[in-house]
Amino acid sequence: MQPDPPPPERIAKLAEKIQKDSKEVATPVPQMRIPNLMDLEIGRGIGDIMVMLTMIPGLKAMLPDWTIRIITERPEWALLGHDYAISLKEAEALGTRGEKHFKQFEKDWTDYDLDAIGEKLLRHELFARRLGVTPVRPKLNIQPDIMYWAKQIIDNTQNRKVVGVAPYATSEQRTWPDENWVLLLERLLAGGYKPIMIGGPGEGERSRFYPCVRFWGMGPQRTAAMLAQCNIVVGNDSGMAHVASMLDIPTIVIGAPTDTPRIFGWYGKTVCVQARSECSMCYWRRGRRFRQECNYRCRVIGAIEPAEVYKTLSGILDVG
Repeated sequence: MQPDPPPPERIAKLAEKIQKDSKEVATPVPQMRIPNLMDLEIGRGIGDIMVMLTMIPGLKAMLPDWTIRIITERPEWALLGHDYAISLKEAEALGTRGEKHFKQFEKDWTDYDLDAIGEKLLRHELFARRLGVTPVRPKLNIQPDIMYWAKQIIDNTQNRKVVGVAPYATSEQRTWPDENWVLLLERLLAGGYKPIMIGGPGEGERSRFYPCVRFWGMGPQRTAAMLAQCNIVVGNDSGMAHVASMLDIPTIVIGAPTDTPRIFGWYGKTVCVQARSECSMCYWRRGRRFRQECNYRCRVIGAIEPAEVYKTLSGILDVG
């Protein structure tokens, strides 16, 4: 079979000109509604994700034939407790939304906590009421081989009680000062405990002078597995404290700008060491005694003594 002859030069040049002059216009993906699909669009914080995971069992019971999808910028953390989580970017690319759509934060999250204070509700209770469910602690899905790795890597051959410290939070105002953490670690070592530091990416350099073994930036599975090896966890109002609480591990939360008993009170085994001051629970509001200089460090959280935290911790472990 003979090949087709090339097009006349005039036709070829015309086709080239048309291709050069034409502008491709992308067709927008229609915002389709998918039946029996509920979208939960939530914040990027690990603590936000952990709180929302407690709503999933109630939603599944209320909507047994529905697919419930978590949309967050950190789906890898949501997948610890749910089977269907995607990133916000992926959700926007798909151009689809469920028949039911719930945004965790339709206003500033601090407003919700202030609502909870006014209504005398715990944070979990407030969000559960918005969704019409009862919060339930889901089991976090940690892979067995990673759990085995965590047990081996700690190497607790002396069979000491392991104390996990999670010393950092996303905001400096919620972070107990490094010097306080070091003093606490020294007390823990003197008391015969085995402290380990567990943190996020970039926190290894900041904690380099901590007198303990340090683990950071390990991702959701390994981080959760490490926390699960601890007899107790001490942290700020942070995502790590929420994960430890979700694992039903005794947890101590050190707090000042936020109302930590209201945020963590639902978990059951979490004890809050809250700063006692006229500006405690300021929530970064000037009307609640927040000042501009507080952006650099919260004075009252720093005033919480390591001895007080140690006494709380040792009391829990001695009883346990």
